[in-house]
Amino acid sequence: MTDTDAVVLELESVLRARSAMLVAARPGECVFCYVARMVNEFGCDTTLRWATGYRDRWAPRATGLANRLGSVGGYCDCEIFLNGYTLVDAVLVPRPLFPGLTAQQLALYGYDDPAEATELAAPDIPPPCGTVRRGSTQPCSNWRHYRRGE
Repeated sequence: MTDTDAVVLELESVLRARSAMLVAARPGECVFCYVARMVNEFGCDTTLRWATGYRDRWAPRATGLANRLGSVGGYCDCEIFLNGYTLVDAVLVPRPLFPGLTAQQLALYGYDDPAEATELAAPDIPPPCGTVRRGSTQPCSNWRHYRRGE
């Protein structure tokens, strides 16, 4: 083995360890907070990669997870949140419907109070996970099931 081979092997080892740390669930983190964090950080590959990875590593007895997510339209990681689960109102923050408009401009559109021209939206920084017991694939208190069109 050459010195270059040894350096490459060491680098690969460091990269494997670092990547494992990046995709590890946090202590007590629920599958929904984990998947949301992974999709936000690394995207969705149109599979349940993050959800089943969580299950395989931290909740191997939850063999029905993919079927349960599919039953609410969550056939891939991002669809879990598009079709079946959303943040509870308590963790949402108000966002302006028309950013940059003045109170006078909003009044032209029928908003006498600028506070009326807001909607609740997910915060830029996700709230801390409400935590679940080890081995659970249930959502923490930050998430609720919803029906599409609700």
